[in-house]
Amino acid sequence: MNLAYLSILEQPQGLRGGLLLIDQSGLPLDFLYTDPVTPTRIQRALYGPTLDFHLRTRVIGQTLLGELKQEFGLLVVSEPCLLTLGTPQHPAIILRRSDAQPLGGAGDLKEIRQSTYLVQTTDLGSPLEMEVREGTDRGAVETIARTLTQLGALLDLVEPLERIERVMRLLDSEASGEARRDNG
Repeated sequence: MNLAYLSILEQPQGLRGGLLLIDQSGLPLDFLYTDPVTPTRIQRALYGPTLDFHLRTRVIGQTLLGELKQEFGLLVVSEPCLLTLGTPQHPAIILRRSDAQPLGGAGDLKEIRQSTYLVQTTDLGSPLEMEVREGTDRGAVETIARTLTQLGALLDLVEPLERIERVMRLLDSEASGEARRDNG
């Protein structure tokens, strides 16, 4: 199963979105990103307090997802407003590392607050914190947790978001003309 990761960063030139599609071993299959999006004064006045949500979900998120040519099973997003981009076929979740004590064995699931769960994806180490869209039924949550447990044995499920953010920072530094030296 392929996984899609969507992250949006605020950068000096505006909001920039990145979408990374990986296979179940973590190898990149596709990477899409937007140029920085900066609203005009007229857009700020017209959209008012809804502007940020509109830019993040419709202008950036939907645009990137619409350009993706390959299928994916789960959409891992970087922030709560992006959970609205999920569908029953492609549920959106937020994954975070946690410092919680292990729950037991791989596959264990524990609700810690409304729409937020701990998922033990491996037998060792702390569980991941998973946030789902409000109103997601328990059966769907359990299905997502099973998928994460299967994939967690193969790859670090949070790391691809970190990759996107590194790439977007590189894009920002290249756009600003900063000199970069690779000492590797």
